[in-house]
Amino acid sequence: DKMVKGAQREHKTVMEIAKFYTDAFFADCADLNIKTPDVVEPATDCIGEYIKIVSGLIDKGYAYLAGGNVYFDTSKLGRYYIFNDHDEEDLAVGVREGVEEDTNKRNKNDFVLWFTKSKFEDQALKWDSPWGVGYPGWHIECSGISMKYNGEYLDLHCGGIDNAFPHHTNEIAQSEAYLGHPWCKQWFHVHHLNTNSGKMSKSKGEFLTVSLLEEKGYDPLVYRFFCLQSHYRKGLVFSWENLDNAAQAYQKLAQRSQEMTAQFNLEIQEREQALLGQAAGGSAGSAASFTAVELADGQTLHGSAGCQVLLRSGAAVCYSPDRSTPGLVDLTSGGSINDGTALETNHLYMMTDSRGVTASGGPVTLLVLGDYALS
Repeated sequence: DKMVKGAQREHKTVMEIAKFYTDAFFADCADLNIKTPDVVEPATDCIGEYIKIVSGLIDKGYAYLAGGNVYFDTSKLGRYYIFNDHDEEDLAVGVREGVEEDTNKRNKNDFVLWFTKSKFEDQALKWDSPWGVGYPGWHIECSGISMKYNGEYLDLHCGGIDNAFPHHTNEIAQSEAYLGHPWCKQWFHVHHLNTNSGKMSKSKGEFLTVSLLEEKGYDPLVYRFFCLQSHYRKGLVFSWENLDNAAQAYQKLAQRSQEMTAQFNLEIQEREQALLGQAAGGSAGSAASFTAVELADGQTLHGSAGCQVLLRSGAAVCYSPDRSTPGLVDLTSGGSINDGTALETNHLYMMTDSRGVTASGGPVTLLVLGDYALS
């Protein structure tokens, strides 16, 4: 397959090729300010999960062995086509490039769950299985990884519109047949990035990379802004002229954002100084008598009676060992708060005896006037 050819061409192992492109992908994601998932799992680390699912499908009568491979039997389903109404006679033999008709199939739309025989006899990665040495089919990997980390239900599944059939259709078929209940609530299919001449694709020699954008002097975030100007269910036409227009709009937006942020910070600073000056006896200069204190997540500041505290940044809650009495007096809005109640930023609080403030969910910056201790 393409991985084997790439490894031979570049004189590397298949796993070295995979790591190279994985690292490149996440580097591009970082440039585009895309968050990294909490879990990134190589498909090769879940072979046990795939074998378990395939075995379960065989036991339930949804899969059969033929020609050394294990196939999913789509005739067992009440409804196979989930996203579109297809005319079965009009379906192509294979959707992926280079796919040939498989005479082992009972039905045209059946698909392989586990290969031991295929045209890729030089497959570099193979594993033992109850059906012989081989490797998993294209679709089973996604179901296996998802069930391993997300359980039996998904809220949202994303992908390109070209994955709707057959890939996502087959994911649904095998997952719901195995689980015995609906699997994913919502599907999010993004349409193609096109040129004026049609779909942008590697086979045509027309495709865009983040490195190419950077070589031409474009901020990758300009490209992200460009993509956001179209609805995900509509194709987006790329041209350098369109990207230049997006760059101008992005710069205006960024400048306005900076101006608004600066104004907001100024207003916060003025409000903070007024509160601190009031607490320090009405003298603006006396506000400097407040001490900036950093708390780590879970750390508590204990203040003596009359100690005053202002939450500058982060999230914090009131700490009071005696929950029956108020923990902090809110000098800004009046009233009081009890143990576990969240503090508001730029509100001035006064402590009664043995009360305090605990950082919640991350580091916290406090401004403190009076005696205190940390625990």
